[in-house]
Amino acid sequence: MKVYKVIFAKNEIISCTEMISNASLVGLYHYEQNKGQLIYALINAELDQDAYIIATTIIKEVSEHN
Repeated sequence: MKVYKVIFAKNEIISCTEMISNASLVGLYHYEQNKGQLIYALINAELDQDAYIIATTIIKEVSEHN
């Protein structure tokens, strides 16, 4: 499984790229946010399209809790 880094601005996806290093991630994803504003997410996925789908799920998750 690959690790993708997703960058957000105003809770919109602005970048979704595969990390080149041999990064490992426990769980499906990890994200950082500040006061309901997403900063970035690290996502385990096979394809960038899968990472994008998970990122949109994260946006919904954060939006519902704030």
